[in-house]
Amino acid sequence: MKFKVTSSGSFYSKEQKVKLEELGFEFSSDAYFVDTPWYKEKDGNDIEVKTLGALLSFVNVWGSVVLTIDTIEIYDEYRE
Repeated sequence: MKFKVTSSGSFYSKEQKVKLEELGFEFSSDAYFVDTPWYKEKDGNDIEVKTLGALLSFVNVWGSVVLTIDTIEIYDEYRE
């Protein structure tokens, strides 16, 4: 199945930014927040997940996720 990759957060540190860029996320600088100066402009690219094992591998790398019918959200910040 093909999934759109998103994340819960909006503001990220440089280390988090670099890691998420591996998935196609794009950021702009926002100097207002000193610890997390990178604002998410674009979510990640679509990914293909063919097996439960592949999904579990994704979770092992990226941590907790919220899974819907067509989206994998990296749960990296509180959401309601």
